[in-house]
Amino acid sequence: MIEFLRGIESEEKRKKSLALIEQTFEIADITREVAVSYLKLFFDLKKKGESTSDADTLIAATAYTRNEEVLTMDRDFLKFEPMIKVRIQPR
Repeated sequence: MIEFLRGIESEEKRKKSLALIEQTFEIADITREVAVSYLKLFFDLKKKGESTSDADTLIAATAYTRNEEVLTMDRDFLKFEPMIKVRIQPR
């Protein structure tokens, strides 16, 4: 949600987009468990000499915590495999 909405400058458009997102998707909270998973993924990548954005790491940590797959067009998420399941959606 954050990653999508931060690209919208207009507050009015952001509010409308947020309402649409909330009607369409389940919005997962950032829980303590997600935060701990974030740290695991962050340091696992760091050990490999890799890094990624905080937003992507939070998304991956949420998927990891919920044992869910990430469906994305962003190939950067492949860095998290095999820790999380990633399916690349063609553009």
